Amino acid sequence: MSYCRFSTNDYTCDLYVYQSIDGIVIHVAARRYDIPADEYPPPLEPLPPDASSGEVHGYIHREMMRFREVSELIRDKPMTSIGGPYDGQTLTFSDHDEAAWWIEEKLAPLGIYNYPDDLVSALMADQETDDAD
Repeated sequence: MSYCRFSTNDYTCDLYVYQSIDGIVIHVAARRYDIPADEYPPPLEPLPPDASSGEVHGYIHREMMRFREVSELIRDKPMTSIGGPYDGQTLTFSDHDEAAWWIEEKLAPLGIYNYPDDLVSALMADQETDDAD
């Protein structure tokens, strides 16, 4: 299961976080596209939970078109070094809580790595699910 990828959030995510047989793996990017956030096309609104199959099909089509726009935007754009102490590192944690703690205590205070706002809460929620099993 993947929590976020470098391509998540229009290629602005600096982490690839996923669950593997070894635990929770975090790859930290060393570089990112040097494009201001306001140059990206606006994100799509999420689908309602009771969306019809037609709405889902339309959403997928709009997302594919948006992905094309973003792909054109980043094509031939330079990547710049992030410049943080964890650039290019891969870390493996034994459980979700440990990974969430590391993100909150080590990455967040630096304020230079981009990742989804709900990443830590998603990791902690899955830890609670694991603990309940």
